[in-house]
Amino acid sequence: MLEAIENLRSNEQVRMPALSSVMAGARNLHTEDKYSYYQESSGSFDDYFPIVEDSGVPVRLMIVILIGFVVLAGPVNLVLLHKLKRRTWFLWTLPAISILTSAVVFATALLNEGFTPTVRRDVITILDHQSQQATTVGALGIYAPVAPGNLEFSAHTEVTPLLSSRGQDSGSNRGINWTKGQLFTGKWIASRVPAHFAVRKSESRKERLSVTWKSGTPTVVNSLGTDITYLCLADAQGNIFEATHLRAGQRAELQRVAGKQTVINYLNTNFLLSTDKDTPESEYPKNLSAGTYLARLDDSPFMENPIGRGQLKTHAVVLGVLTKSEAGP
Repeated sequence: MLEAIENLRSNEQVRMPALSSVMAGARNLHTEDKYSYYQESSGSFDDYFPIVEDSGVPVRLMIVILIGFVVLAGPVNLVLLHKLKRRTWFLWTLPAISILTSAVVFATALLNEGFTPTVRRDVITILDHQSQQATTVGALGIYAPVAPGNLEFSAHTEVTPLLSSRGQDSGSNRGINWTKGQLFTGKWIASRVPAHFAVRKSESRKERLSVTWKSGTPTVVNSLGTDITYLCLADAQGNIFEATHLRAGQRAELQRVAGKQTVINYLNTNFLLSTDKDTPESEYPKNLSAGTYLARLDDSPFMENPIGRGQLKTHAVVLGVLTKSEAGP
């Protein structure tokens, strides 16, 4: 992370693949020129890598409920008990109204967000067909109305918590158990507080995009383990072929694109490349290298969901490097 920050300082981020928004967050929140020990940070990682659109408390509704409690528990309660000549009932009516108000507040929060956590995963995988090695880098964000407990990662995953750098985090009995994989114990995720992690993994994988050629046209079988929403493939001569919406296990013949298609519009996003407004577009690589493909996936089989449930928001891309035979006749 420190190396990444130094690269950002030196304006080398224009060619840095992936997650420039998270890198920008690290730069702005973990450098001395952003704030000092006596100065509050002006933001959080969630400003750069938001998990949910609105995680705020419904303040106005809560204020209305509290005003209603004050009026009901005070003047209304006293006037009613006075008319009934049961003033001593105030000793139990006030606690009863308080309990009822607490239940209303809890139900309001439950209806507003529910119990389902939200997990955001933005990952890029470089998949080498020759060596069957997959290297995945990405960012993970978790937001839970109720703290989910332990987090489970594989033994191959390098996990870097993106915590506050001010040194005031108590740790909440956090720990890691490496007996079987990686089990993050303790309060790594707090209720209603976004948590962020940088993740990296290198491992042997059998997933691949099977490619065969006939009359100069490639036919592929989606063996990546999940649906492909967009596929762009460059043969050994740099000719571009593409397809959309390939289900897992589906076989399809790719369509050739006239000329050498630029993929800058797809790649030039906060997810894949820096979008610094001062960076001329001419400095970005515009075409896929010969013998490679880029696949955008509905899910990521290369990066786990550490809580095993919840609403998944996944932005996953595979950059595949084909063997010589797969790259074309």
